[in-house]
Amino acid sequence: MGSYSDNVHAEMLERRIEMMQRWRDEFSGIDYPRMMTSLCADYTNLLKALHKKQVPVTVGALEALSQRPQELVVLLMKNMELLATAQASLMFPALVATAHISNVIVHPDVRGKGYGAAVMNGLCGLAAQKWRVKPALVFQLTSQEKRGTKDFYQKLGFVPTPTIRYTNTVQD
Repeated sequence: MGSYSDNVHAEMLERRIEMMQRWRDEFSGIDYPRMMTSLCADYTNLLKALHKKQVPVTVGALEALSQRPQELVVLLMKNMELLATAQASLMFPALVATAHISNVIVHPDVRGKGYGAAVMNGLCGLAAQKWRVKPALVFQLTSQEKRGTKDFYQKLGFVPTPTIRYTNTVQD
């Protein structure tokens, strides 16, 4: 994984929320609502980098997402600051278990420091472990070709393939 300090941790969202809930229950000094509100604000801000019209992420939505067995979200955090995230959804095209990777986002202030590779390696490893998805079956789709996106995924071993898109527009 990338060269990041010992204070940076990549872990699954469900584990992070479970841990935060345990802190709330076991330690009277932990302000769980404040922690979750802060995490939701950080997560919303990262998502806005990809989705300009992103609505604010709520604590309830984040907790619900963490409980869905067909979803994985990896958070890379330093102290309590969210630096990077990636998400995978379990799908079964042609009845083959496949992880669809989306929302790979690194905070602009820390790009180029290995955090993107760390969060992707963590996500692919967790998908293989939790869903028994072979890395060859993990794929990524990007809605827009951004500067550096192609090189980033190719360095991680992803191979670009042509995409055929069909759109059905309904006329009013």
